[in-house]
Amino acid sequence: MIASFLVVFVALAACQALLAVKLADVLSPASDAGKVATQQTRQDGAVSLA
Repeated sequence: MIASFLVVFVALAACQALLAVKLADVLSPASDAGKVATQQTRQDGAVSLA
């Protein structure tokens, strides 16, 4: 019983650590280094609201 609890606990801790590393990798500014920056252009007068 205690051994199975420890196995589940260690597995959940490993998953949490893996997700934390992946989330930090996604949120880090260095992950945008290889991407081309796309700027949204705003066209004035293209759309008029009624």
